[in-house]
Amino acid sequence: MREALYNQRFGDIYFSPEDGLAETRHVFLEGNGLPARWEGRDCFTIVETGFGTGLNFLAAWKLFEETAQSGQRLDYISFEMYPLAPSEIEAALAGWGAALSPFLERFLALYPLRVPGFHRLQISPRVSLTLVFDDVNAALPELCVPRGVDAWFLDGFAPSKKPQMWT
Repeated sequence: MREALYNQRFGDIYFSPEDGLAETRHVFLEGNGLPARWEGRDCFTIVETGFGTGLNFLAAWKLFEETAQSGQRLDYISFEMYPLAPSEIEAALAGWGAALSPFLERFLALYPLRVPGFHRLQISPRVSLTLVFDDVNAALPELCVPRGVDAWFLDGFAPSKKPQMWT
C-alpha cells in the first residue's frame, strides 16, 4: 500500500492507495469493455470527467497501443478544473514507472501550461489528447465530437465530495 495523493479542496483521494492502476484497469478499461469495443473501429473516442493525475488516460493509451490494429486512432478528451503540476503528476505516478514508461515521459513532455481552455495534444501518431482546463459544466456544451462519444470515464472524486460536477 502506498500513500495516496489527497485533494484538500474536495477531501478525497485521486485513486486507490492499494493499487490505483489496478483500479483504473478494472473500473474504466474493463468496465467499458476495452479493448473489444475499439476492434474494427477507425477512431474510438473516450471522454473523461476529471483528468486528475492522468492515470486513466495513460492506462487507456498503453492498452490501445498494445491492442489496436494498425491505422486505428484513439481520441481522448478529459476535463479538469484544477490541473496538477507536472511534478505532482510525476510524483503521484512514480510507483508505476515500469508499467507506464515511456508513456508517462512522453505525456509529461507535452503537458500544456495550466491555463483555462482546450489544449489539443498529438501524443503519438495514433493518439490525441484534448485536455480541457475548465469546469466540466461550463465547457462540456462547447465540446464538438462529430463521430460521437464511444466511452465515458465518469471520474473526478465521489459525488458527495464534488456534487456540482455530477449534475
